[in-house]
Amino acid sequence: MEQKKSTLSTANLILVVPIFLLSTLLLSLFAGSLFINLDDSSAADMGLGLDVGLLLSITSSDAIAVPIAATATGTQNAGTVQVSVTTNNPIGYSLTMSSATAVTALALTSNPATTIPSTTAPIASPSVLANNTWGYSTAASPASFARIPASATPDTLLVTGAPSVNSITGVTFAARVNTTKPAGTYANTIIFTATAN
Repeated sequence: MEQKKSTLSTANLILVVPIFLLSTLLLSLFAGSLFINLDDSSAADMGLGLDVGLLLSITSSDAIAVPIAATATGTQNAGTVQVSVTTNNPIGYSLTMSSATAVTALALTSNPATTIPSTTAPIASPSVLANNTWGYSTAASPASFARIPASATPDTLLVTGAPSVNSITGVTFAARVNTTKPAGTYANTIIFTATAN
């Protein structure tokens, strides 16, 4: 009669033994912990902390060009920039705006000594633009404008109190120019800053 031999490779033996030991150990731990839980009604609390980083992003539409066909009595035109802010800060953000430097006038790019100064009206009481001035407004259909603030003293445009996704603030820049100003491109750089509250 022929005998059948079974062989078990060492690799299989290494896998089978730990699984058997592990299941025996788990069974004994489960039975032990079950036994302890039946006799002991005390419980342990475990704290869990999860840190979610602060998100704050700001974007704006491209640079705006405001064409003006100057007349002897003065012509006004405006353009609007859309500023978008997203934050997960539970108490929101603050949005400020200023000129990039202490200079708030628009300067003629071909001759920077020739300028169109900012209006002098503060944000709290904007006014209509006088000839050869410029300013800004956050109103939907602005008729009056505030002075452009210098970099050291930005104006606060908005303060929120909750998280936001793509919160849009429209800022309109306008200039009123008459024919006493030389033709050409006048420019300045504006800085928008979003800060978590």
